[in-house]
Amino acid sequence: MVRLGAASALLLLAPPLAAQQEPRLAFGPFAAAFIPTGADARDFRYAASIGGQVLLAISPTLRLVATGAWTDGRHKFPAASDGVDIWQYDAGLELDLCGDCTATWDLHPFLGAGAGARTNHYRTPLYRTTSCLSGYGALGVELRSGLLGARLEARDYLTCLESPPGGTRSTRNDLRIGLGAIFRL
Repeated sequence: MVRLGAASALLLLAPPLAAQQEPRLAFGPFAAAFIPTGADARDFRYAASIGGQVLLAISPTLRLVATGAWTDGRHKFPAASDGVDIWQYDAGLELDLCGDCTATWDLHPFLGAGAGARTNHYRTPLYRTTSCLSGYGALGVELRSGLLGARLEARDYLTCLESPPGGTRSTRNDLRIGLGAIFRL
């Protein structure tokens, strides 16, 4: 009888508790600057990126993040066309450093890390399309109000690159600094 009473009490409290929980799913577009560094700066130019993210809250402070981005890049290899479509796709985890903020506008700094792949599609028949694994570390902040928000995020990528003229593989580094909107469901 006590178990039945406890179960009934939980059922009665479940809707109000569910209504107070944070939305678990969020998505949003972003625009970013692609900034080659080190050896990457010798082979690629600064460029603009656009993309989207889907975030799934695993707990109040931990989120799973899936990101896809396209960069309208320019390379410095000898060719008739210097255009390159750079496709970045990855998944990772974010740690929300704020946790349970309660202000009307919540500022949520975060750290993240993940792995994925990058594809370079050169817009010239001289070079073939190449794909390689990549990893990143992220630092950013999300400003939230209810179901809407804005994100500022910097990602430091390590990726391999197969050099089109020589076919040699090397590890490269670049940054992506972006600003985007977030819609929470």
